[in-house]
Amino acid sequence: MANCSTLFYNPSSESETLFTRISLTTQQDELQRDKWKKVYDFLEMRLKSIYPNHQNWRSRLQGSVQYATQIRPVDYKGEYDIDLGIYVHSQTDADYFDDPVNYKSHIQELLHLYAETDSDVTKVMSPDKNFCCRIHFKGCFHIDVVAYHHNFEGDLRLAATKTKGWSYSDPKKLYDWFKGETPDDNHRARLRRLIKYFKVWAGLSFEDSTELRPSSIYLTVLCTKVYNQIDHISLGTQGSGDDIYFHEMLKKIKSHVLTLRAPYEKNPVEDENICRLSQDGWESFKAILNQSLNLSSKAVLSENMIESALLWGEIFKHFMPLPLINEESKCLPSVWILPEVQIIAINKNNAKKIGHNEIGPIGKGYKLEFRITNQSSFPLDAKVSWTARNFGDESSSTNDLGHRSFSEIYECSEENTAYVGTHYMDCLVYSGQNGSLYGIRSVPVNVQHSGFSTPPRNPKRSYYGPKRF
Repeated sequence: MANCSTLFYNPSSESETLFTRISLTTQQDELQRDKWKKVYDFLEMRLKSIYPNHQNWRSRLQGSVQYATQIRPVDYKGEYDIDLGIYVHSQTDADYFDDPVNYKSHIQELLHLYAETDSDVTKVMSPDKNFCCRIHFKGCFHIDVVAYHHNFEGDLRLAATKTKGWSYSDPKKLYDWFKGETPDDNHRARLRRLIKYFKVWAGLSFEDSTELRPSSIYLTVLCTKVYNQIDHISLGTQGSGDDIYFHEMLKKIKSHVLTLRAPYEKNPVEDENICRLSQDGWESFKAILNQSLNLSSKAVLSENMIESALLWGEIFKHFMPLPLINEESKCLPSVWILPEVQIIAINKNNAKKIGHNEIGPIGKGYKLEFRITNQSSFPLDAKVSWTARNFGDESSSTNDLGHRSFSEIYECSEENTAYVGTHYMDCLVYSGQNGSLYGIRSVPVNVQHSGFSTPPRNPKRSYYGPKRF
């Protein structure tokens, strides 16, 4: 079997992997931590003034940050989020502290005041949500602040809501369960990676129908439950990596959900259903599970690493890194044909630079046209999948890791250069009848701060389209 484990996770290499591409950069993580600390310090100081008889306040990171399963958004226009719990600790019941709506309104008002002190704030969501108050920042992230009351004598945690009053909510209990299910550090680290893969899988699979997407907490609980059903001894003996583990998890999850007639997953620490999918969402979830399992089965059984990586790419799209595919690739199937790709780069002055199977260095702001020149080598019904995979600090900082588009064999694909780095356009030619692959090539696109330039000779042309490198 082909081994794609190092494309999923490889701590001994500086090369980008699926794990690094879906994870926040160090700079993004440092920025969000700096902001949540500043927000909490601002709130704590003023809440102590508002409630002079209650001086015992604490913060607690919750959700994906607490579980260490945070991912970047699958859409570059999206945001990643931080769940921040603000706790007032008291010996009395919540009703003796304040009305929950009033308590929550103070948080909302204070966030507006904080926004006046921080130029990185883009907006405070108004009106606030039922369960939290949200503040947005530059850098594509937001903080959801949840206001809690903690009666530490009875260890009772209640969240302030707009419509349900004081609502029982104890995220600490669920996190303690999560840690208890995987006491081994190595297994917990792998489980966290797998949860991140599944969250990205769900985000990509339901990108056009977010209302049907399974929630992060549901996926976290589901993955944790089935992880302990895996034969770790057998997989460990085989030296299995994250690719095999993801496949095994898909099998276990499919078996698990097929035993259920309706969308249901019991919260392991409370008497509630944490699978809040509609019936339509449930059916879609099962169908996509089945499709993904079929792809992963082919991927792990394939004897060819490139073919296996392409199958994984059908699941993880542009987040999945591929080995460079060109004339020097040693494991290309003999039946595949390498497309010959012409690239035309047009700058703002209308000057052109033409590349063959690669382009660069060129600067930012170029319009690119990719066109297959050996069209006669492929059947007339051939279709083309163009996948742009962006690499480098600039694209990572904006969460723009790539995208995919489709064309006929005779049509060109258009892009624009926006980020410094060596990016890749993967050109896949496949049958329009049965989807079988005819050929593939990775086209390097080298973008630098300053590429080739020529004096302006013609009027500037406008650039169009959302696509970009």
